[in-house]
Amino acid sequence: MPLSRSFRRCALLCVLPATGVLAAVDIDGVRGALRDNVLAHLALDDAACDAPAWRVRRLDRQAEAQVRTALEAYGYYDPRVEITRSYEKGCWLTRIRIEPGEPVRLRRVDVRLDGEAATDPAFARLLGRRVLVPGAVLSHSAYDDYRKAFSDLARRQGYFAAAFTTARIEVFTRENAADVLLHFDSGPRYRFGPVSFEQDVVHAELVERFVDFHTGDPYDGVLVNDFYDALLGTGYFATVDLRTRPGTPPDLEVPITVAMTPAKR
Repeated sequence: MPLSRSFRRCALLCVLPATGVLAAVDIDGVRGALRDNVLAHLALDDAACDAPAWRVRRLDRQAEAQVRTALEAYGYYDPRVEITRSYEKGCWLTRIRIEPGEPVRLRRVDVRLDGEAATDPAFARLLGRRVLVPGAVLSHSAYDDYRKAFSDLARRQGYFAAAFTTARIEVFTRENAADVLLHFDSGPRYRFGPVSFEQDVVHAELVERFVDFHTGDPYDGVLVNDFYDALLGTGYFATVDLRTRPGTPPDLEVPITVAMTPAKR
């Protein structure tokens, strides 16, 4: 049987200083991102070509569970996995044959946004992306990324008390269906508090000119990043340490402290 491209590549390139060439894995039945995820989950590449048989057998036993976990991440919950092992030309070769089966598809997608962010245009754009669509194959990474996007946007927009009240995937393997529930409560939006400087490099009036927002304005992380970049870009400072300190409700102000050290020149 001719060796696969992946086997030839591993046999030539996968080298450890202590043990030499690593044992090879030949995977058939999946391609692209699905195959890459299977390889990422496998611990078989921990074994060297000359590893004892008992170690390779133990890794083979673990491999099926690792393959199934990798496939579930892309919505394949009912695969057939066949693993065989042989010793060829002085090296262990593990062959994995996969029939992924029918994928689980999204059936119900319930995304709900409560709090002041319900009228925030930035969140309206996020909701409009429709990343999770009924009928699409379940992708746990897409779910995780979308969930993270809510948390990241909340921090950037100043909803520092935001939290998910519900965030889960319900998988029904017999029906090849999954329901997604994402309920996010942003809470109130915080406001900019006063800005204070800790520096003796330039006149205070000069650095204050870079503040492009006012106390009481809605917090905006993009403006804060622009402020930081502008200070660092002046060339006057070796370091700029910008610290935000969101208050605890009902205090919804975010004071900002900026500490700077002089550049060498």
